[in-house]
Formats: sequence, C-alpha cells, structure tokens
Amino acid sequence: ATSHPTHAVADVPNIDGLWEIPQKSGKGELAWRFVVQQKGLRADATILRVDGDTGTISGTFEDGKFVLSHFDGARAHLLQITPAADGTLDILQDARTKLTAYRPSAARAKGLPEPTDPDLHTTMKDPAEPFRFSFPDLSGRMVSNTDSRFQGKVLVVEITGSWCPNCHDEAPFLAEMYRKYGGQGLEIVSLSFEEADQLKNPTRLRAF
Repeated sequence: ATSHPTHAVADVPNIDGLWEIPQKSGKGELAWRFVVQQKGLRADATILRVDGDTGTISGTFEDGKFVLSHFDGARAHLLQITPAADGTLDILQDARTKLTAYRPSAARAKGLPEPTDPDLHTTMKDPAEPFRFSFPDLSGRMVSNTDSRFQGKVLVVEITGSWCPNCHDEAPFLAEMYRKYGGQGLEIVSLSFEEADQLKNPTRLRAF
C-alpha cells in the first residue's frame, strides 16, 4: 500500500492564470506563454510557443510542488513546478531543463521581452487572394480549392499532422463544428504534414 500526502486546499499556492517564460528559440522567440488552470490540488497547464503548444500537461500538488505530466504514445512531458518566495515559478522540465515563469506584470517590470504575437508569425502575402491548394487524399484522389463541392460554401482549411498533440486536441472541436454546421454549407479540409515513413503507408493518419 502507498500513502499520499494530503494538503488542505488553503495551504496550496495559487498558480492559476497566465505566466511568461523568458526563452530564446530557433524561431526568433524571446519568451513563451505558460497557461495554468488550477482547481484546488489539481492543475492543467501548457507551454504556448509561437508555432503551437505542448498539449495539456496535468497533475497535482504534492510535497511543496506541482508535478504535471503527459504521455501521448509518441512523447512524454514532465513539469515540476515550485512556487518561489519572490512570486515566480521554478520549473524543471523533463528532469533536465530549468525555467522560470513570471506573471506578465512582473516580467514587464523587470524589462523582460514579451512573447511573440502568433498572429504576426505567419501571414498571407496577399490577403485578398484565395488560398489555393491541391493535394491527394488518403485514397489518392486530388482535392483542390476549386472543387465544385466547395463552391459557394464556407471552407475551413486546417494545417495538421497525426503526430501533433495540438491537432489531436483540436480534432473533436472541428468534428463538432462540422456536425453542427455541415448542413448549412460548412466544409473542412485538413492538410496533413507527415514524416517520410507515414507518407509511404499512412496508417496512423488513417486512424486519426
């Protein structure tokens, strides 16, 4: 049998809300957003980068820190989050990378850079031009924006991948949106970017 430490909810530090993690990345970022939803002892969090996020990492408060983890079959994440006396969070990512999270107001007061605006990371060269695409579907049949089934309809084009945790989180929302509005003229196309071995025989993508 194992015993688990118990904490009164009043003794659990509040880390709920938006934080910022100073971090230089190969994509030109100087900071990431760190989003936490806390309910008592439990917390769900994600690190939001300019090109996506880590997916939801979940766990509880124990022995003076929040221990959050995630495993999706392809990758694992572990965050150990210790609230510091100065109001920051000491984060140990995957047992090897040390990070510090600041509240946005504290980050500005220290002169730390803001996270990159994702709306400015990728833009259309000419927003007035239609978005053109032409790719084979899983049966090998070409699907293009000019297909008659899309004419006069609202078309959502999603960039995705069966390897992508964000995309797995997003898929149920798109499916529900299509069930709700498909009969009123909504169409959804997913452009899936896959690794070379999946392109030869995309079994994972078919399942997704």
